[in-house]
Amino acid sequence: PQPSPSPSTVSPPSPQPSPQPSPSPSTTPTCTSCTNVGTQWIQDSNLTCDDDEVSSLIERRCNKNDLWIAEKFCQYTCYEAGNGYSGDSCCARAPTTRPPTPPPTTSAPVAIIISPTNNDNCTICDDVGTEWMISVGRECQSSYILDKCNANTAWSEERHCRQSCYFAGHGYAGDVCCPPPPTPNPTPDPTPLPTPHPTSKPTPKATTPEPTPNPIEPTISPSTNQPVPPTVSECPTGAATYHPGDLTVTLGGGLATSTLLASTGLNGRVLTRAGRRLKLNQGRSESMVVMHGSADGAATFPDDNDSGKYYLVSNSETRTGGVGILHLDATKTPHDVIGYRQTAQNTGTGSRNCGGGRTPWGTWLTSEESGTGLVYEVDPNETPGNDYCLSPIVPSAGGNYESNAAWASTSDNKYHFYTTNDATSAYRLTRFIPDDDIDAMLAKPRKLDRLCGATGALSYLKMICTADCASSDPSGTYTWSATRSFETGDQPYANAEGIDVKGDEMYFVTKYQKRLYIVDLAGSTWTSTATIQSDGGMTFEPDQIARITGSNSPDDLLYFAEDGD
Repeated sequence: PQPSPSPSTVSPPSPQPSPQPSPSPSTTPTCTSCTNVGTQWIQDSNLTCDDDEVSSLIERRCNKNDLWIAEKFCQYTCYEAGNGYSGDSCCARAPTTRPPTPPPTTSAPVAIIISPTNNDNCTICDDVGTEWMISVGRECQSSYILDKCNANTAWSEERHCRQSCYFAGHGYAGDVCCPPPPTPNPTPDPTPLPTPHPTSKPTPKATTPEPTPNPIEPTISPSTNQPVPPTVSECPTGAATYHPGDLTVTLGGGLATSTLLASTGLNGRVLTRAGRRLKLNQGRSESMVVMHGSADGAATFPDDNDSGKYYLVSNSETRTGGVGILHLDATKTPHDVIGYRQTAQNTGTGSRNCGGGRTPWGTWLTSEESGTGLVYEVDPNETPGNDYCLSPIVPSAGGNYESNAAWASTSDNKYHFYTTNDATSAYRLTRFIPDDDIDAMLAKPRKLDRLCGATGALSYLKMICTADCASSDPSGTYTWSATRSFETGDQPYANAEGIDVKGDEMYFVTKYQKRLYIVDLAGSTWTSTATIQSDGGMTFEPDQIARITGSNSPDDLLYFAEDGD
């Protein structure tokens, strides 16, 4: 097709081009022109301050968070929401906020103009949107991109919607894109990564080949019904080779950047990025669907049919939600991705799958963090379409559910399941005790039949502070209540995030308090400690926590993940 370069096809519908439209700011003579720039996280997530996904931040942070106050993030939106910064009196803005209020001095500020070029040295540019755009089906050729493209740092680094940005007059530095072909590009990336890993990183040390993935998943002892930690031949001796938190190793792979680091003693590579297909079978084929966006809680599980293979499950905190399942072959060096699929999407109960947790029998609990969200159980070893089910471990009223953990109680010979709620009201941590004891649950051959559909009792964690209540490390006692709403006299622990159990102790974190709570499940007391320590190791909000080795050793490590702007 031969697109017309005439700007008249996209000019505004108003028949009076000469008088400049004026939204009558004179009615508020003392107002100021306010900006509306989001945090780096908002920009990196390809959101605006007005999007629904940001509304909770507008309510909680605006004039309440020191960093937001200093930078005046989302100044317009905060002001209009009644949470304006001190001294602000923002002028009224136009009803549409996607394109910037003062339009750029170009002939077509709203529509995308695709015009031909005669430059023989042009580059064939791809036109791939952000992971959020892909998840909601938004195309690059729309007015949405006009205040992004080369005006947004994150977009400039990733060159999102490269072709559309160029022909809209907002191309990235150095780009001279060729005109699009007569038909839409069905495969915008035929050869971007021909072979990402034959020589992308040196062969790991020959003395210790990569272990099979199975040790991560504990088995169940028939005598105690407790998880059995992986077998270790003998304790290592000599100087430590693994230094958690000592970020010295730059990850490799065709999609890696210098900002992706691992601790000393570890290695790895970047498999793919959100919105891109995964290279399978050592690069000889591609996945049918693209990698899910906003990947969050994750875990690995052995392939029940092949001891040399395993699954990596990963939540998707997007509007469609769900879980991505990567199938990997551990007999290859490096481990080779041999399959990818998605499941538990668009459940109808919620979305934005955030954290999760393992069940004692090796399935994945995934929590929907969307206000009405519930918890689902996923078994990557099941066939697609039959690989997930609704779990009964939270009330049907729903919530902003975050993460899950399980504990084998010896007092009643039952599994107890725990779920955190990232909410500011009705946020008490949920406990579910099934009617079936451990033996009855494990006797069911199909894993998804053990918990899904089970009956049982729900209760909620009520904590009372009895010591050091004004400090950063309070402690006290707890009981289990029939209501999940906060009551006067309670120890507050709103916006709880990651959770895990080690032995008889349950660990969970709260992101705004920046605190780790430790609950003695076999007793009735709790303690806590601040996640920000004097050495400055943790500075942002604590998010996921996990014992990733699956061991109950006294020397096992509890890993933290931070979530910061």
